[in-house]
Amino acid sequence: MLKTVLYLAILVIIFDFCKSFEYPIIRDFKNCRLTFKSNESLTIEMNDTSANFFMIADQGGIPDPPYYTHILSHVSMLMAKLAKKHNTQFQFAMGDNFYFDGVQNVDDPRFQDSFEKVFNDSSLVNTPWFLSLGNHDYRGSASEADHYAQIEYTMKSKRWILPSYLYDLDIVLNSELLIKAVVIDTQKICDEGTDAEMGEYLQRVIERIEKFSETDAYYYIVLGHYPLWSIGELGPNYCMVKKLRDTLHKNKVDGYFTGHEHALQHFTDTYLNHTVEFLVSGATNFVIDTPINKDEINQDMIKYFWISGEDQQINCETCSGAIVLGKADKNLMNLRFIDTKENELYSFDLKTRRKASNSAEK
Repeated sequence: MLKTVLYLAILVIIFDFCKSFEYPIIRDFKNCRLTFKSNESLTIEMNDTSANFFMIADQGGIPDPPYYTHILSHVSMLMAKLAKKHNTQFQFAMGDNFYFDGVQNVDDPRFQDSFEKVFNDSSLVNTPWFLSLGNHDYRGSASEADHYAQIEYTMKSKRWILPSYLYDLDIVLNSELLIKAVVIDTQKICDEGTDAEMGEYLQRVIERIEKFSETDAYYYIVLGHYPLWSIGELGPNYCMVKKLRDTLHKNKVDGYFTGHEHALQHFTDTYLNHTVEFLVSGATNFVIDTPINKDEINQDMIKYFWISGEDQQINCETCSGAIVLGKADKNLMNLRFIDTKENELYSFDLKTRRKASNSAEK
C-alpha cells in the first residue's frame, strides 16, 4: 500500500514538474541543436557527414573521495581525445550513473563530484548526454523517490538529458531522420514497483516501441540499463528476455544497447524472422571481464566478449576501461570497441533499414 501511494505521489510530482515548462525547449550546443518537443519526445539536429557518438554505461564513480575510479578517469580522458578527433556530437549513458546508492536530491554533490568534474573536457561539456537510470540509481537512502532527482537535474544542467523514465529521440542529420531511439527504464520493467506498476510501465514501453515500428529512420534502436543477453558475471536477464524480446523483434528494432555488466559484449539474435544486435558497454568504472556464463545462451549468438588480460581491481591505477564509439551515416552504423590504451578491440556494423533516396520521417 505504501509503495502504491509513493508511486502515485511520484507521478503527481512528474506531472507538476513537466507542466511548469513551456515546450518546445531549445538548447544549442557546439555542433548540434537539441529540442525538447515534450518531456518524452526530443530531437537533436546536426549538419555533418555523419553522426558521431559514444555509448557507455555504469560510469557512476564511487561514493568516497575522489568520487571516481582510476578507470573512470582514464575513460574520461579517452573520450575527450576521441571526441576531438571524431567531432562527436553526443553521448548515450545507460544507467548506474551514481554508485552505489544513487543521489538523494537534485543538489547532491555527487552530480559535481562524479559527473561534472570527471567529464570536464570542453568536448564533453558542450555536447548532450542522453541518460537512463540503472539499478544503483534506485538505491538512495532518503526516500524511494530519490532517483527522480536525476530527472530534475535535466533542468539544472544543460548537458544532462534525462527528461523522463521513458522518452524517444530523433537524431536528424542534414535535415533527414537518421536514427530513431527509444530510451527506457529497465528497473520499472523488472525490479521496481508492484506487479501492476511494472505491468503498466511495460505496456507503455511496448506501445512506444510499436509506435515507431514503421519509422523512416535509417536505424531504429532501443537503449536501457539491463541487457537481455550476457555471458558475464550476471548472465542472461531472463525477466528482460521474457518481457521485451518479442517486442524488439516484432517491431524490427535494429539494436538494443545497454550496460549493467561491467564488460564489453556483442550478440546477434535472429528470432521471429528478424535480427537484433545486442550491445553491452559497461566497462567504464569497474571491469569484470570473465565470461563465466558463456554456456547459458546459444553459442551462435556470441560475437564478442572483451577480456582485458589484467588483474582488474577497483583501485587499480593502470587497469584499462573501454567504451563504444559510434559513427552513423545513411549507409551504415559502425560501432567500435576501444580500450583506454587506445586499442581498437572490435567493431561491427548495423546496416541501414532503408535506401537513402526515401523521404525522411515527418
